[in-house]
Amino acid sequence: MAIVASGLAQRGSFIVRKDTINLRGRIYEANGSPSAGSMISSKQLDLQYNRYPISARTDSTGYFELKGARPNDTLLIKDPNYELSSVYSSYYNYTSRYIVIYLPQPKINNLNSGNPIAVKATRKNPKIIPSFKIVTDTRIVDDWEYYPSPINGTQKFLEYIQKRLIYPERAVLNNIEGAVEIQFTITRDGSLTNFKVLRGIGYDCDEAVINALKTAPPWRPGLLSGQPMEQLSSVTIIFKLTDK
Repeated sequence: MAIVASGLAQRGSFIVRKDTINLRGRIYEANGSPSAGSMISSKQLDLQYNRYPISARTDSTGYFELKGARPNDTLLIKDPNYELSSVYSSYYNYTSRYIVIYLPQPKINNLNSGNPIAVKATRKNPKIIPSFKIVTDTRIVDDWEYYPSPINGTQKFLEYIQKRLIYPERAVLNNIEGAVEIQFTITRDGSLTNFKVLRGIGYDCDEAVINALKTAPPWRPGLLSGQPMEQLSSVTIIFKLTDK
C-alpha cells in the first residue's frame, strides 16, 4: 500500500511521499513457543508527526501488525527476555505482507536466496498513492555427511518450480507484489512435506508456490552418521508486476 503523508513544519505543513505496507506476522522463540511482548520496529517514521519509528508489540500468540512499514525494510526485533539490554535481532523484509520470525532465526538452507525466482505479470490497474494530511522445534545440525539435494540438481529443481508458477489473477488485479519464501521438510525418503510460509504476500501467491512444490519430484535425503535424516530447506519467489 502506498501512502502520501504530510508532516508538521514550524509554520503550516509539508507533503511527504511514503510507500508503505501494513505488515502482519508472528514472532517465535527458538524453541517454537510464541514470543509474547516482543517489540518490532520499522525504519519508517510515523504517519502523524513524521518523527518516531513505527513499532508494534506481539500479543500472547506472538502475533503483530505493523501499520505503515516500509515495503523494503530492515526490521528490528527486541526480545522481552532482554528488555533491559540493547540486544536486538534484525530481519530484512522484501515487500512481504506476512512474515514469520524466529528468535534467533533457525538455520535454513535457502536454495536461491541470492537469485530468487521471478514471476512477472503486466499491471492491469494503475498504482494508486492516496493522500494523508499529517499534523506523520527445529534441530540445527552442522555435521552432515551428505546434505539433501534435488535428484536432478538445484537448477533443474528451480526451473521445474518456475515453469509451474503463474501469477495469480487476484494478485494482478490488486497490484500485489513482493517476495514469497516457503519452508519445507525433506523427509528421510526424500519427499517434500510440512510446507510453511516464512514470508508471504497473500492473494493466492503463497498457495501457488506451495502447490508447485507439492508436485516436485523427491530429493536425495541427507545422511547423518550413515542414516537418512530430515532437514529443512526453503525457496524464494519474487512476484513482480511490470507497467504497460
